[in-house]
Amino acid sequence: MGAQSVHAMTPKTPRTGRAVFKALIGGTREEVYAELTRTDRPLRAWPNARLHTPGLEAEARVQVRTATGEHTLCDGVVLAHDPPRRFSHTICYTRFRDPAFIVTYELREAKTDVELVVTLEDIPLGTRTARQAMRDARHVAEDLKHLVENGRRSTLARVRHIWASLMEFSLPADTMSERWPLDASRRPRATATTLRR
Repeated sequence: MGAQSVHAMTPKTPRTGRAVFKALIGGTREEVYAELTRTDRPLRAWPNARLHTPGLEAEARVQVRTATGEHTLCDGVVLAHDPPRRFSHTICYTRFRDPAFIVTYELREAKTDVELVVTLEDIPLGTRTARQAMRDARHVAEDLKHLVENGRRSTLARVRHIWASLMEFSLPADTMSERWPLDASRRPRATATTLRR
């Protein structure tokens, strides 16, 4: 009988990446920041979404839930809240089983406009999370620009909102908000970088 080799099973750490999206917005940093961080009503730059958090300070939990509040779409922890300049948090999509990544919104004053810079870090490449994050970041930058400059959503953003609202019934049971309480006992799936911060 020949010798057999035994290979230790080691978990693969997904490769991570970084992406940056920019938009020049004809408005003030305060207007843009308010749209990014509002908790008093649904977010207008995201389809069928509302921000939930016990407070926008570092280490506070933050979630994006559907406008009805019945489903939690994203879960994370605030890393930085420096109005109206910078908002950063970890994020994991609740319907996927991928590690969390980091999203940072920075607002820089230009000559007459505001430059919005959306940076995604530690994105687990080759995953559904990566595809969703890239799509979401692009839409948020475009939709915030239209929203602040025109006072309302673009036609395409309105269509996305209506579609997301109509399709809420199809979200997996794992995304039900009762499974994602805002207490500190349940933390989002974290990456090594997230834990170091």
